[in-house]
Amino acid sequence: AAVNKEIQKKVKSKNISWRTWKDVSEYVEKKTKQAEEKIAQKDSIQEQHDQKVLSIQSQIEKLEKKLAKLKLQLPNAEKERENIQIALESVDESLEQLCNVNESVQSIYRNE
Repeated sequence: AAVNKEIQKKVKSKNISWRTWKDVSEYVEKKTKQAEEKIAQKDSIQEQHDQKVLSIQSQIEKLEKKLAKLKLQLPNAEKERENIQIALESVDESLEQLCNVNESVQSIYRNE
């Protein structure tokens, strides 16, 4: 209240009506409040953005760890693939030998 009276004195000395001062004061107050609300909205949006960035960074870190594990497993997987290939070749050879034996047995039975 004392501040308002001091302002009123200054306003009167400048030949500005109190009503005009009050209108200006209310306008400034309104615009200040609007600006504060916009700042709060921007802060909220920035916070949401920061949270999304942190989430994405966390996902990237997890994927990088998985990739590192897979890279470590790759040599073993290649060796395992080679072993499987060797085993398949061995099975092919065994099947071929089995077919040869089967043909021999059939030949024997035909000759009897």
